[in-house]
Amino acid sequence: MERISLENDELEGANNVYLFDTATETVLIDTGEQSRESALRAALENHEVTVADIDEIFLTHWHPDHSGLAGVLQETSGATVRIHECDAPLARADEEVWESYTSTQQSRLESWGVPAAKRQQLFAHRERAEVAEYPSVSSVTTFGDGETFTIGDQILEVRHTPGHTAGSVCFALGRSTTDATGRREIITGDTLLPNYTPNIGGTDARLDQPLDQYLSSLRYLEAAEYDCGWPGHRTPIANPSNRARQIIAHHEQRAGRILSILDRIGPADVWTVCTELFGGLDGFHILVGAGEAYAHLEHLQQQGDVESVDGTYRAVDEVLAALDSDSDTWPLAIGDRSV
Repeated sequence: MERISLENDELEGANNVYLFDTATETVLIDTGEQSRESALRAALENHEVTVADIDEIFLTHWHPDHSGLAGVLQETSGATVRIHECDAPLARADEEVWESYTSTQQSRLESWGVPAAKRQQLFAHRERAEVAEYPSVSSVTTFGDGETFTIGDQILEVRHTPGHTAGSVCFALGRSTTDATGRREIITGDTLLPNYTPNIGGTDARLDQPLDQYLSSLRYLEAAEYDCGWPGHRTPIANPSNRARQIIAHHEQRAGRILSILDRIGPADVWTVCTELFGGLDGFHILVGAGEAYAHLEHLQQQGDVESVDGTYRAVDEVLAALDSDSDTWPLAIGDRSV
């Protein structure tokens, strides 16, 4: 397996494309942004591979910085594009699906209390992005959790890890022949990143209880004890279990901050909490910031720490009494899943 790093204008940093070039087939995991076609072609040529050689493309999720080139590559090579069944409709960019998705997103932004001017700014930004970065893949083939695929002597096992999107996956790596090192490795997409925490709540409007789903995915990665994680952005993760624990702790710190905000200012809607957390936001950050606030408030409501009436959240009295000024964290309930 070869890691190809492609520059990315977004905050997560350079995208990773993973190349498997065997005697019988050539496979990519993720493709990078549409605007990086020349860079990807050059990188493939460095490995003596052309676009026409590509047989299959596996996508970790539908976002355009990971799937942006899938349509172009498929058109040139005839490659099969594979993606989790939950993300397939958005990867195909089906018009009806996108209309429904956009309507859901708009409804949520309104219910979160995002001002009309901010919503207008966000959708103007998105319309500009869609022209360049949301191409349609003509045909996709779906997979589900636990399915396996053999590439040469390498076996990919799909691990469904929702949270960042409904159909986000990781690919656990194994070998059909004996691996003398015994190393357990996994391609993590955006589920686990080395520098940033992936956005939860804003980057897929279809998800209910997104933080609950994401924390469960992190718990799986923590318990699985992989030796190396190959992320969707930046450099490999030497200790995926430790990184999963760090991200869980990050979300517990954010939950603590939100409860402190509600203690200080009283009942508030999502946008008010968002601005208290992140200050003034513009463009795409309006969506991801509000989504983060929403995901945490919904999780806190689910575990009985806050109450919501008509979009306004308040911390319950027992929680306010238990807040510790010396600690900025609050425990979050996490559902277990099998390893």
